[in-house]
Amino acid sequence: SDKLNYEIISRFIDDEISLSGTEYFDEPLVPYTGLHSNMPMTMTYLPLDDKEDVEIYLALLNDFGRLFDEIIAFEQEKSKRGMFMTDSAANNVIESCTEFIQSGDDCFLIGTFDEAIDELDELTVPEKTQYKADNLKAVKEVVMPAYTRLADCIKALKGTSTNDNGLCAFDGGKEYFNNAIRIASCGNLDAEACYTLLDNCRVDLTTSMVRAITSSPKVLDQFTTVNYTLGSVDDNMNYLQQLIKNDYPALPDHDVDYMQVPDELADYVSPAAYLIPAVDDATHNTIILNPSSIANDNS
Repeated sequence: SDKLNYEIISRFIDDEISLSGTEYFDEPLVPYTGLHSNMPMTMTYLPLDDKEDVEIYLALLNDFGRLFDEIIAFEQEKSKRGMFMTDSAANNVIESCTEFIQSGDDCFLIGTFDEAIDELDELTVPEKTQYKADNLKAVKEVVMPAYTRLADCIKALKGTSTNDNGLCAFDGGKEYFNNAIRIASCGNLDAEACYTLLDNCRVDLTTSMVRAITSSPKVLDQFTTVNYTLGSVDDNMNYLQQLIKNDYPALPDHDVDYMQVPDELADYVSPAAYLIPAVDDATHNTIILNPSSIANDNS
């Protein structure tokens, strides 16, 4: 495992070096997986198993202001360089931040923390009370103001985008995209090779659909009413595990926790996501589910 970890970290460093000088092509506030959506949600999945965990959690929460101010400075610099996001993307960020801010005292960062603290037997009652107060203060005086500053920044910069045609319209954009797609796919294919694979897949799927419709016209009507679930999450996972048996090697012993996306983020988070485990504890895995996304769009 040490060798594998070394190779993963080594590749990560090499990948970061390959992107050197192209930092402003990056966008940390993308829909669904942007920092503004992921950071609060990630906090709720941090383990709070002892007093040290609680101290680390609160330190991270109190660092939101610094982190968001760095993102604001980054977005301001992107704007100066003519590389700011489009108006539609800006609207998405503003809406996401606004909804989070409006949660107020009902913010999930308060409730989830209080529940975790109540389950920590090593803490005394006064310690639990103090930690809850510290968390509430951090949410109200650090986190919420950070989101307000970010939303105000994006509102002020909205309209400064100079390009609606994607990365390819920028000098060096295509080269950056080739590197970025190689890194994101954990492979060695460039954008053109990926496009060819996707196009071939599209043709195969279209051919299969045409054959199915030709053999039975009812298939088209059934397609719009199909039930995409077997019932429970466990039933769905067991079904998927059976499907992949012939394509992937068996996994070593492990456990999986299923967690639901907080309501405040449901409109801005993917239908599901896999939370990568700690490098020294790969047996504990977490899958994040967003049922509202599936309910709104069966596609």
